[in-house]
Amino acid sequence: MSLKSPRSGLPRARATGRLLSLLLAASVAQAAPPASPRARANAPVNALLDRAAADRDAATALAACSPAACAPLADALNESFDARHVQAYEALCAILHEKSPKSARFWEKADLAAKRAETARVRDRARRAAGQP
Repeated sequence: MSLKSPRSGLPRARATGRLLSLLLAASVAQAAPPASPRARANAPVNALLDRAAADRDAATALAACSPAACAPLADALNESFDARHVQAYEALCAILHEKSPKSARFWEKADLAAKRAETARVRDRARRAAGQP
């Protein structure tokens, strides 16, 4: 992946630097180290997910994550269909290169069965991408 934008290279490099600093801050800012290795590995992704609703750079960083981030993002898909759920869903769709992800309006207006079906579909695809059964 090139860090240069087609025009000058500087804006993209600055944005990439901002994303890296967000990731570093998210990984360092944990108050107490999580007990399990999986929790330690998921902590930066969860910290970005916590910030994503209010911070556009955090949402961009989530969407730019590798498929290794699919496991904690899939775990964040819940039955409450809240803002955290939508952020995790949108990040997963970007990581998995979904061709037609559901819009935020879908999560507001769709019936419960449709929301559950879409959540299950993306969660299953994300777990396969992360190498989980």
